Amino acid sequence: MDDLKSRRGFIAGTAASFGLLAGCTESTNSSSGTSNTNTSDSADDETSGQTEQEPGSQTGSMEGSWTTFQYDSNRSGFAPSEEGPEPIADATTAWTHGVSTRTYPPSCPIVNGTQVFVTTYGGSVRALDLATGEQQWRFEVPSDVYATPTVDDGTVYVGSTDRNLYAINSETGEENWSYRTGFPVNQPVATDEEYVYFTGATGPKGGFVEKLTKDGKQEWRHDMTQYSSYGNDVEAGPSLGESHVFIGSGRKTQSSTFVAISKSSGNVDWTFETDEYEIDADTYQTATVVEDVVYAPLGGPDISPGHLYAFNTQDGSLIWEYETEQGHTLNKACAATNDAVYILEEPANGSNDSTLRKLNAEGGSTEWQATLSTSDPRCTPSIVSDSVYVGTLQVDRDSGEKYGAVGGEPSFSESCVTQGNLITHGGGGYKLWRTE
Repeated sequence: MDDLKSRRGFIAGTAASFGLLAGCTESTNSSSGTSNTNTSDSADDETSGQTEQEPGSQTGSMEGSWTTFQYDSNRSGFAPSEEGPEPIADATTAWTHGVSTRTYPPSCPIVNGTQVFVTTYGGSVRALDLATGEQQWRFEVPSDVYATPTVDDGTVYVGSTDRNLYAINSETGEENWSYRTGFPVNQPVATDEEYVYFTGATGPKGGFVEKLTKDGKQEWRHDMTQYSSYGNDVEAGPSLGESHVFIGSGRKTQSSTFVAISKSSGNVDWTFETDEYEIDADTYQTATVVEDVVYAPLGGPDISPGHLYAFNTQDGSLIWEYETEQGHTLNKACAATNDAVYILEEPANGSNDSTLRKLNAEGGSTEWQATLSTSDPRCTPSIVSDSVYVGTLQVDRDSGEKYGAVGGEPSFSESCVTQGNLITHGGGGYKLWRTE
């Protein structure tokens, strides 16, 4: 049954001064729980809305677009019309917005127009000015927010560990509605023209996929616990195809299931069971959809090798399978175009370097690989123009040549790239890099 309620949205006028500007809209089944705009670090162990601008940084209007995790609801990670700082090695920090960095994996900043939307470990969603980093508003949540937000048609959608999904007005920071999920929502929301899709974990042995209208009414919920007698974890967000929602679940050394759910009915159209292939199972990461192919990464911190499956979106037929080198796994979403798939292979035991690998989309063969000097990358690869970005590192997408990184040494934290800007979430909070 729907559980819609309204809560208070809060607007912070500037980074230095916060004013309580937003009102409260209540319905007959609303909850009157209180929220407060924090003005000290003690509330959530953060630097509360403080933005540091570098001398000479831009103060005018600037626009960009990167509205959800991996750029779009297909989770393609491919932004053909965007561009990063050039040359990358000359980029400097334009502004820093300090927040706690205890979130793991860190959420990704997203951009819509002149605004940057970020979430924090201490329980807030914030809108920043893209050009200056100044905080425009801050929406308080009574529990941690791990999820990357999604913005669509003037609304920011984000889940929380407080077991709610929030819809927030992107301009004012006021709450449009909230939906009581019953369980934490720690993965990014996906949207299409009319609906909102999200996943939740019901504990160590279960999860679900749910579809809402854009005014917060439930259409259907699909239970993922039915696919294994052992119970399956859901650690991925939904990925949208033309007619399906794709999601995987799994449980270490037991079984894993990848599922294509009808967007209209919520019924399953096809499944892929990994225990049929006699491999050590783990959990599926967020899938990537490119036209009639869906790429499903399967792996985990202690499972090696990892696997990447390429399925036909309509009937689930297996097109090809890639297996990582022994000692490595797949623990992140991939990025893909019509011609190529880019994956990030991590050491399963954390003792070796990671590998960025380009696979041919037709058969899954390796075209090049590049060694990354980290055993713990906290980011997903993304494709921007003629480059692949892994955190702050820029790599030529055709040859694998490393162009360099902002600040000289690469930082492998979540990032987005838009209109000559690179925005990261890592040590020190959120940072915007650009060349002047």
